[in-house]
Amino acid sequence: MSCPVKNARIWWRCSLALAAASLVANSALAQTLEEVVVTAQKRAESQQDVPIAIDAFTGEQLSRLGVHSAQQILSLVPNAMVVDQGGGKQNFFVRGVGTADFHLNVVGAVGVFLDDAALNSPFAVSFATFDMERVELLRGPQNTLFGKNTTGGAVNYISHKPNVADGLNGYLQAGFGRYSQVDLEGAVGFPLGERAAVRLAAVSNTRDGVFHNVTLGQDVGEIDRQAARIQLLVDATENFTLLANIHGGQSGGDPQPFKGVGFLDPTDQTLPCAVPLDQIIPQNNPNCANGAGFVYPNEKWENVYGNLKHRQDLDTHGAGLNMEWRLASMTITSTTTWETLKVDYNEDADASPTTIFQFYQGGDYDQWSQELRAASTSEASPRWIAGLYYYSEDASYTTAVRRTPDPLAPSGPDQFNVTPNTMVDQEDRSFSAFGQLEFDLQDDLTLTTGFRWTNETKKGQNAVSVRCVGPNGGPPFCPSLPDSAFLSRSLLLSLPVLAEPPVETLDGDWSEWGARVALDYKVSDSAMLYASVSRGFKGGGFSIAALQALLGLAAQDVEPEILWAYEFGIKSDWADETVRLNAAMFYYDWKGLQSFQPLIVPGTGTAVPQLLNVPKSSLQGFEAELTWLPSPGWYLQAGIGLNDSRIEDAGLIAGISAGNKLPNVPDVTFTGMVRREIPMASGTLALQANIRYQGDVTYDLANARNLSQDAYWTASARGSYRFGERQQFEVGVWGENLTGEKYCNGMTSLAGLSESNLCVAALSEPTYGINATIRF
Repeated sequence: MSCPVKNARIWWRCSLALAAASLVANSALAQTLEEVVVTAQKRAESQQDVPIAIDAFTGEQLSRLGVHSAQQILSLVPNAMVVDQGGGKQNFFVRGVGTADFHLNVVGAVGVFLDDAALNSPFAVSFATFDMERVELLRGPQNTLFGKNTTGGAVNYISHKPNVADGLNGYLQAGFGRYSQVDLEGAVGFPLGERAAVRLAAVSNTRDGVFHNVTLGQDVGEIDRQAARIQLLVDATENFTLLANIHGGQSGGDPQPFKGVGFLDPTDQTLPCAVPLDQIIPQNNPNCANGAGFVYPNEKWENVYGNLKHRQDLDTHGAGLNMEWRLASMTITSTTTWETLKVDYNEDADASPTTIFQFYQGGDYDQWSQELRAASTSEASPRWIAGLYYYSEDASYTTAVRRTPDPLAPSGPDQFNVTPNTMVDQEDRSFSAFGQLEFDLQDDLTLTTGFRWTNETKKGQNAVSVRCVGPNGGPPFCPSLPDSAFLSRSLLLSLPVLAEPPVETLDGDWSEWGARVALDYKVSDSAMLYASVSRGFKGGGFSIAALQALLGLAAQDVEPEILWAYEFGIKSDWADETVRLNAAMFYYDWKGLQSFQPLIVPGTGTAVPQLLNVPKSSLQGFEAELTWLPSPGWYLQAGIGLNDSRIEDAGLIAGISAGNKLPNVPDVTFTGMVRREIPMASGTLALQANIRYQGDVTYDLANARNLSQDAYWTASARGSYRFGERQQFEVGVWGENLTGEKYCNGMTSLAGLSESNLCVAALSEPTYGINATIRF
């Protein structure tokens, strides 16, 4: 296996990783790695037999590792990351593929699924990771079996199901940590006679603010999140099973604040700051001002500024019904899901003591989906899956900004806030037909082909306007509202209108196809080579930025995003299944990458921020993961990911050139874990350490140095002791971010607004705590 990438630095690192892995794989060892069964191809198979790059964790593994969130899961694997968009909005990136846009109607390029329900909103992923049976991360386009909006891959959460044979079972877990953190989680399952069982699960996570807002004199960044799930399993007959679930959750608290840094001269805001551009970052104290003349003091990382406390109120509820008929030659599965979500969110986007740019969002989602599929039951060739899928979503989105100063607003005593806004009502309907065939060309050689055709329509309207609020009146009279007032749709409609362009009609209709062809060759019982070609797509949509209302450019549409992926990989177990080496190299050819950036409007020369398509880009990379059990009680794991991305054609995007790197694509990621389990008395002591390295990454298509994050390391540790007759009791201690790194999970430019850049700041202070678990 070689590393045919163009960049010499990446080729060298790739070759070094392979050489080191080969050395370890030839060691003489004594233990057996756990087999993980996955459903990546809608049937139960060993992870090592599926010709897809997969990371999978069982619920027991997640518990041992102390993992309780999507961000923690992705931190365990290379070439994966979570980009925070503010508040609870989290967008996943896998192999550099994701969607960095904070608007409510945008769906990520990595599909997220919980018990076969698509979690369309980036707000919804907060509730998925309690009482898990398994979590799967699938890399590369997954359009054939998982549907649209999976160009980057899929994160598949499978909750712990009721089981009649398990009898009464469950667990209770309580944890306490720094900043008054309290984590409570539990589940209980029990049979209802001989053919039915129930499982109830719930979780609560709370924590005080970890940042201090100097302007308001308050601690901010609180967590207040609860969720619950109830499932009923009925084996109606020997061949028919019904599984129903009802779930819900709410999240309040005070979302993570921003750190700001201005880029103007502190004595004359008409001039740029004299500090070198790559030093105008929040980790420094550059003495540069924003558009209002405010200089952000950044001596203490946890100090932030802003006259509006961030707010996030999120409520979600849903239900699912899965029915399975097991016939002689096939299994027929029907999956029906219903999800509703309501969110109110606001932020002080300028992160300063004055009202320059405040951002508000409100959304109501109501979706349901129906999938009907049939799959062959025989292991003989050919094996097949075929199905139909329908998805329906009715949603309303309100986006507003509160701006001062502004060209439309006078200065002095008549100053008032301009509030451009969009109010969108949209219907999304999607229908698709899909199928997959597996042919055994010979005993050790298999060809897999899959295809999916999808038609999607998005229809509705976007009512745009520019309104005003006080405090001192204006033409016409503007009511006085305090900075803490939330600009909901109902409140916006009561404000005086400064400008009201015609209502924009939304009317999108796209038909697209996804496909995959893979060939896998079993070199031996413990090693497999595979190669694949995939075509993935992400659905089209509309740009609903509030500032577009000022220019009469609301509801600009974007075309579907198309990704061709070429991949070659190996999956292998060595040394009596005590060493596992999985590796893959890939090349992505991208057309129409969707990104929120300024676009130059032809004929005007004006740059307008909006969701748009990057005409052409590419990405090539490599990843390798090694798991090693050197002796009883030892568990070592390491992974490396390498990426080299570039824009091939920038079109009319303002300030972007061919050859620029793609945003949110670290050139290197490395993960490592060491775990030692030591038998002691009637129990087992486990000691564990994790490290993660993330290389340089830009958050900007223009690759501006002051919108880039330098490489950093993070480290965590955990110790636990399991004891009892059935090892049913466990106590543990943990620590996160032990290196105290100061870094940004995302960055955004507010040039032309507050003349500053924003950083979604990660907490630099280490956190630590204790927890206890009882299993029964």
